[in-house]
Parts: sequence; C-alpha cells; structure tokens
Amino acid sequence: MKNLSVLVAVVLLLATATAALALDATMKAQNNSGQDGKVTLTVQGDRTRVVIDIRPGAAGLAQPAHVHEGTCASLGKVAFPLKSVENGKSDSVVDVSLATLQSRQFAVNVHKSTQEIAIATSCGDTGPAALATTALPRTGGPSLILLALVGGMLAGTGLVLRPSCRAPDPAAASGGRPACGSGRTSRCPIRRRT
Repeated sequence: MKNLSVLVAVVLLLATATAALALDATMKAQNNSGQDGKVTLTVQGDRTRVVIDIRPGAAGLAQPAHVHEGTCASLGKVAFPLKSVENGKSDSVVDVSLATLQSRQFAVNVHKSTQEIAIATSCGDTGPAALATTALPRTGGPSLILLALVGGMLAGTGLVLRPSCRAPDPAAASGGRPACGSGRTSRCPIRRRT
C-alpha cells in the first residue's frame, strides 16, 4: 500500500509539472491593425521561449516587440525585449521562468515600427488575466511522456489497471462461475448487456 501511495504522489507531481510546460495566449489586434494571432510561451529550463505568430504587418517592416509589465489594457514598462516581428513572426528566449510570467501581470506587445513605437498593433496577456480566458489546456507530448512513465512504474509494481466490476447480473452468475468481487477470481468478467 505504501508503494501505491508513493506512485500516486509521483504521478500527481508529474501531472502538475507537465501541465505548466507551455501557454498559448491570444494576441489581439490593436489600433485597427488587423494583427490578430497568438503567442506561445514554452519552458526552456529557467528561461522562457516566446514565439509570436500574428497576421503580418507591412511587407519588409520590422516591428519591435516586448514583454511589458501590466496588462494589454494598462501596459507598464518594458520588462523583457523580444526579437522584432517580421512577416508576423518572432522567436525569442527571455531570462525569466514561465511560472513568473504566469503568476504576475505581463503582456506581450507588438509595436507598429521603430519610428512609430508608441503605436501598438497587437497585444496578448500572459499572466493571470490570460489564464482566466484560456479555454483548454495545451495538450500533446508531455501527456504521452507521463503515460509512458506511469506505465513503466505500474509494470514494476505488478499492478494492472482494469475496468471496475459492477454487481453481477443474476443471469450471468448462473453456470457455476464465481460472482465479481467474491474473492474467488482474480478477474472480473466483462459482458455486453443484451
């Protein structure tokens, strides 16, 4: 029983850790720019990769981008500079953990140009404001890793996950077979209802 408790604790810890490996936030167009899209923040050790993917602005024009303190509704000072957005895309790594970017109010902001830096064209909240509006968690690779780890742990313990039994159908109990949960069988028969 102690091994099972340790296994459950490890699984919960892994599930918590993998749930926060990435965050997708919506980038909303500002000042009628039409530059909607998304920003993806991904754990890179104790740093965070920030990938902006928005509708492109003017061809060949580099658009400065930053992580600002505050929210899109109330931008504060620049916290972390990002690579400029070109053709709607930017890929940067910043010296801050994803957990910090999620726990405090930050926003990713794209500006019209270096000459018109005061004009924002796209913005996305990454802190608690973003978490409140995210409909579904990011899924994919980490869950497969978690399943493989859990499967490996269970294989080592001799435990096998099986469907739980329902109370036996009186008609199914006839024929000399032991009833499900009677202790006289290690497997529970699974039958289709007719």
